[in-house]
Amino acid sequence: MVSFGRLDMEKRRALVIEDYEDLAAHMVDVLTEEGYEVAVSHTGADGMAKAETLHPDLVVVDLMLPEVHGFDVCQRLRSGPRGKTVRILVVSAKRYEHDVRLALGVGADRYLKKPFTTEEFLSAVRALSP
Repeated sequence: MVSFGRLDMEKRRALVIEDYEDLAAHMVDVLTEEGYEVAVSHTGADGMAKAETLHPDLVVVDLMLPEVHGFDVCQRLRSGPRGKTVRILVVSAKRYEHDVRLALGVGADRYLKKPFTTEEFLSAVRALSP
């Protein structure tokens, strides 16, 4: 797990909330190459706690997480103090349009269906970058 050391105010910060550790590690690698400082959580509850203290610019969140569902994570992030500025990318194996609409309705900016390629992930991240 990577955590933010001394925060570099110039560097963009990302938080990956994904319970599948290999996929989380891959996303961390891609985001790091893209210039982000990256932290990772493997549960929804831990991800929410980290989001409150680390103030990420981008949150990549799975929907089916232990402890707190990804829909709830999105909703809480949006209703929090940085809700208007944080970008939220949902990555999920849930492929139904209903799930996509619900995620976007509770605060996600983009939805990426698993499995996805590195290029698709990178494209989604870049679309949300300032």
